Amino acid sequence: MGNSFSTERQVSLLATTILLALGTASAAPIVGTLQVGGSAEVTQTTIDYSPFIVGVALDGSGELVTVGNGTGVFSPLLFGDLGTIVDRSVEAGVVPAQPAGVNIDVMNWMTFTAPSFRYALDLKFIDVGTYTSAQCGAVAASGQTCTPDAPFPFTSPYNLSNFVDSSAGLSSNTTFSVRGVLRNLDTGLIDYNFNGVFGAEFLGQPYQDVLAIVNSGGSVSASYSGTINATAATVPEPSVGFLTGIGLVCMAFGLFSKRRRSPIS
Repeated sequence: MGNSFSTERQVSLLATTILLALGTASAAPIVGTLQVGGSAEVTQTTIDYSPFIVGVALDGSGELVTVGNGTGVFSPLLFGDLGTIVDRSVEAGVVPAQPAGVNIDVMNWMTFTAPSFRYALDLKFIDVGTYTSAQCGAVAASGQTCTPDAPFPFTSPYNLSNFVDSSAGLSSNTTFSVRGVLRNLDTGLIDYNFNGVFGAEFLGQPYQDVLAIVNSGGSVSASYSGTINATAATVPEPSVGFLTGIGLVCMAFGLFSKRRRSPIS
């Protein structure tokens, strides 16, 4: 009995190891990274990327700049290269609707047209913020986090946090995450997937102050930065890797069952 229990544990461990290895192997590797930056004006439901048109809440698109040399597939882009980015609104109008937490399709969300890198990043998804709203209205303090409520029926993509800045004052930052595909402007083919994180800091303003402004219909301006990772557009087919692993697991359990049915000598 002790020997069969030991064998059962070994088989279980083997199965777990195989499946974990398959899960790790199936993750798409990063094939390029790009850092971008710019400035924007943010309201409760919109982002207007600079340059701005005075008196116009959203003008359609703005300009961004690479803040470092790209790597991998982004290596043709060098520090200071320019691109465009579509403004954000949760409802369709001047720009396509871009609510968080649902599938969207914003063609040419980000575009680079340098001769050596002619690609559009088509936006497919904006992640919902990962914090709760429990501390959004608390008395401001360092270390607090908040994903604010959004006007019904929308959800907020923002992850806000307070921190003590270099002048010993209270400041805040926010991040949001996006996903989509890289489309070659010359061939029309989707060559890569991408995921990215954008962030901004509000120096001298805890997020409670920022929320008070935007919740009353106002806007705040800030510089932003973004990191975009390109990944392979496809991952190994289940019939190649995953099903092979399942076969190995079945073989292991089959051998164990056969051994348990054999008479004890």
